[in-house]
Amino acid sequence: MAIGTLTLTEVEAGAARPFGFNEAEWEALVANTACPTVFLAPWWISAWHEVFGSEATPRVIQVRDGDELVGVAPLLDLGDSLVLAGDPD
Repeated sequence: MAIGTLTLTEVEAGAARPFGFNEAEWEALVANTACPTVFLAPWWISAWHEVFGSEATPRVIQVRDGDELVGVAPLLDLGDSLVLAGDPD
């Protein structure tokens, strides 16, 4: 597969969707990874955030090759740094 122009954009979060993302598209991406695991799934990240990270602001960066989603980075904004959502450290 040839890679075209990759675009990185932040997905806008909201109260109803703290990570503001199309879950079906994210789930399809996880299913197509070399090592699919629940820890990459949007429902896991959202559940983890509710329990452990609710004081931080969620930020999601999506990576697209044209219209195809090829990467997702679920992050938490701690004010002075960004950390990977779901990371206990």
